[in-house]
Amino acid sequence: MESWSILFNFEIITPLIMAGASPAEPEVREQSINGIFRWWFRFINAHKVSSVKELFDEESRVFGSQKEAKPFRMRVLDRDKLKGNFKAYLRMNDASRKNIYRLAFEPEQAFILNIQEDLRTGIADELESIVKFLSLLGGAGARWRRGFGSLMEADFIPSSDTPEGLVEEYKSVLQLNGKSFRATYGDAGLFMNLTSTSIFLVFPEGGFWSGWEGAMNSLRDRIYRPLKGKSKSITIRGYRGSPLIIQIKKNGSGKYYGVIMVFRRWKSGADFLRDVLKLKSGLRVVGIHKV
Repeated sequence: MESWSILFNFEIITPLIMAGASPAEPEVREQSINGIFRWWFRFINAHKVSSVKELFDEESRVFGSQKEAKPFRMRVLDRDKLKGNFKAYLRMNDASRKNIYRLAFEPEQAFILNIQEDLRTGIADELESIVKFLSLLGGAGARWRRGFGSLMEADFIPSSDTPEGLVEEYKSVLQLNGKSFRATYGDAGLFMNLTSTSIFLVFPEGGFWSGWEGAMNSLRDRIYRPLKGKSKSITIRGYRGSPLIIQIKKNGSGKYYGVIMVFRRWKSGADFLRDVLKLKSGLRVVGIHKV
């Protein structure tokens, strides 16, 4: 394999809960990150194919399969420098049950993800796109759908210092990755993807939160908890999950905001936004991608 290195510098935004060999000790593992990358590959590409089989064929080209090894190698660097004794309370930072927690990596730490790619495969752009979406929308580890485990890569942290500018930055990324492309994606539409998921940015009245805890508490109390009864779990091919994903992110100035992703099984993004507006939460919720 003739290879070259792609280095991604990840910063931990909210407590990161990832299990290692011992459940009591969190660990950033290549296998876990590889699984996360697969999830985001499906999110970005499911709407471009006609079936799940075609999607998995494309996924195998990038990540390998039982018949063929994946065309890149991944290593986590500097993981031994991470502090992993942070108590992450698992109910969206809900201090009412202080005994429900797991140890996690605390925020404001960083690690390097080193990827060596076979030059003959030409998948560097696809890997970069995955990292970009993970940074702007997603997270890793346990409870990442509820605000934990937010990661942002240094090159993809938004620079805008106003909510309006941030909205435009996000829209430009989504448009470049197929926002307006509507394919007949068949059963691949069972997966969360760009044509089945509405995306919203959330801000407090003052523009941004000053810390991740304020953002998490506010989103929990003003949006997640009041709407919990509406966001019933959905079952897709035996897997049960929530149609609602909540993440905490920050801009280049270190100011925090929320990202909410709503799978279309909620009915539609418009229904979700209507339900939020009924709450009169005092938060500004801006739709940046509606289905």
